[in-house]
Amino acid sequence: MGRRDTLVHRLADWAERKPGAPAIHERSEDGTWRTYSWAEYWQAVRDTAKGLIALGHQVGDCVALVGGSRCGWVISQFGIMAARGVPAPIYPNSTADQAAYIVQHSRCKIAIADTDEQLAKYLKGIERELMSVKQLIVMDEPDTPNDVVMSLAALQKLGRQQSDDDLDQRLEDLTINETALLIYTSGTTGTPKAVQLSNHNMVSISDALLACFPRLRSQVPFRIVSYLPLCHVAEQIATNFAQLDTGGQVFFCADMTQVKDHLTEVRPTVFLGVPRVWEKFQAVLSGRFAEAKPPKSWLARWARQTELRCFEEEVRTGKPCMPWSRKLARKLVISTVKGALGLDQLALAVTGAAPISRGTLDFFASLGIVIHEVYGQSETSGILTSARHGRPRFGSVGKALDGVQLKIAEDGEILAKG
Repeated sequence: MGRRDTLVHRLADWAERKPGAPAIHERSEDGTWRTYSWAEYWQAVRDTAKGLIALGHQVGDCVALVGGSRCGWVISQFGIMAARGVPAPIYPNSTADQAAYIVQHSRCKIAIADTDEQLAKYLKGIERELMSVKQLIVMDEPDTPNDVVMSLAALQKLGRQQSDDDLDQRLEDLTINETALLIYTSGTTGTPKAVQLSNHNMVSISDALLACFPRLRSQVPFRIVSYLPLCHVAEQIATNFAQLDTGGQVFFCADMTQVKDHLTEVRPTVFLGVPRVWEKFQAVLSGRFAEAKPPKSWLARWARQTELRCFEEEVRTGKPCMPWSRKLARKLVISTVKGALGLDQLALAVTGAAPISRGTLDFFASLGIVIHEVYGQSETSGILTSARHGRPRFGSVGKALDGVQLKIAEDGEILAKG
């Protein structure tokens, strides 16, 4: 890992290696997809970075970010990073007071929001003198642009009017040991705490995690729907770190109610769901299975039992188990159910951030969807352990990632080093 092997440099590298290939996508208001190629993605990041520098952004400055998962978010995030700044993400459901706390705590002079609704939180914080910023930027076109509020498009236009020299020098000086991202804890036991992640932290965790799932680098095209808040380290890993490791595609879904529609259209090869998401899927499917009448109900029960039995045999023996009965079960039932979910091309299903029940794991394994558990905290760059690809042991969060050392203290506390 070289001194310049950062996420930003990886983005620039993909733009050079396959400039015309699709990188990130989001739905437009008319329902069509807006796609950025790698070259367009990198250019938008550069324009954003130069715009920030033109506004007076200094090396090491934090910039607040609030909003849903969308192209503008990652363009803003990497624009901040390219300018050698530090993004300070804020949960989209935060109150104005909570947003103001993070802006003040991280000493942001610039704050970015995705919509006027989120912008209002910053404005309220300024009005109540809870925070002070010099510039507010909105990813959408703001209703009332002024000297303080401007659109992301206007920022990028400003950037295009600047010389490349300052940005290129900052990119040259950017190293893996610099703080590159703040992840704020939820603040359930007090005020949120900022976890400082370096470029080294993020690249290392990405490399170690992808080593557990090598097919995503060589055999399976990386394609994911990003819908969880990007202020959470798990979504950062799934959306940003892994994409820049594989050169794959991200489809953003800012509206959680539209996730199902995105899945059935995108047909991702990777899907990250916290336990609550998997449980909601399970509840819907269980209801449909319960409504089925014979002989469909009998066939579905037989197919799921067959699939689960063969999976458990594979885990027990470490060898493939593909009798004719499993092939038939997949053809008649399993493939149809997975297709209806939009998960028929899934190569990797992941969960973390909270415990998941054995019943939920078995339920999806009976449908040919093997969920892999990961474990970690924001303070450990997100992940310490991961199940290995294909045959995880349910009830276990897997083994330590490469480069991670774990130890159980006498009081039962988990000690980690790496």
